Amino acid sequence: MMPTVAYHFNIPCSLKAALANQECLSREKIREDNTTWNHIIFAEHPPVYTYEPQKGAPETFVRNGDVSSLGAPLVPVHRGGSMTFHGPGQLVCYFIF
Repeated sequence: MMPTVAYHFNIPCSLKAALANQECLSREKIREDNTTWNHIIFAEHPPVYTYEPQKGAPETFVRNGDVSSLGAPLVPVHRGGSMTFHGPGQLVCYFIF
């Protein structure tokens, strides 16, 4: 049997709320009746930069090392990559499979 895919539209949505939603859906992926649900979350965030702490301090990704010049909050995430900007008008998709 094919897994069910649920679509979630969280527009607008803070990054903090999106991360919490992803964690919750990940824990509930396999239901009590052993059916598997996959999820695709569509979100648009207020201006924010994410970075992977294992790739280095955020200052290493910014020219001249001045993170205060970015004009948006920095949020550590554990998703790989280095630093990414998310903001209005940008549709972000999170897959939980």
